[in-house]
Amino acid sequence: MEKEPKQVIVMRKDLGMSRGKIIAQSAHATKAPIFPDMIKITEVNGIVGAKVKEIPLPVALWFTGKWVAIGLRIDSDDELLEIYRQAKAAGLPCDLITDAGRTELGRPTNTAVGIGPWWPEEIDKITGHLPLYK
Repeated sequence: MEKEPKQVIVMRKDLGMSRGKIIAQSAHATKAPIFPDMIKITEVNGIVGAKVKEIPLPVALWFTGKWVAIGLRIDSDDELLEIYRQAKAAGLPCDLITDAGRTELGRPTNTAVGIGPWWPEEIDKITGHLPLYK
């Protein structure tokens, strides 16, 4: 049986975001680590197009499989930035999500980190100690 990749969304709980804001920030964190590295926007003679780059195996398997995603919780901006720094240093597909502050939060605020999809054992080295977001 082939390994099943997963994606992890690490969300700050200390911000007191509404359910709608949590959903929106999670959606950003789900796609942000994937698409910038997969799609290259090009322009030739005023015509804009997109070219799909080579897709890493765990990402391709995730898209064609069960789309495993786990929501985890942290309680501060410092913790969030440390998780992001570790994921980036490990070479995992990841992105730090910063809300623009136009609605609930009132100012630009780091809200989440999306990591993966990638191999679970690699992600778990960084996030395996974190509790589920409840």
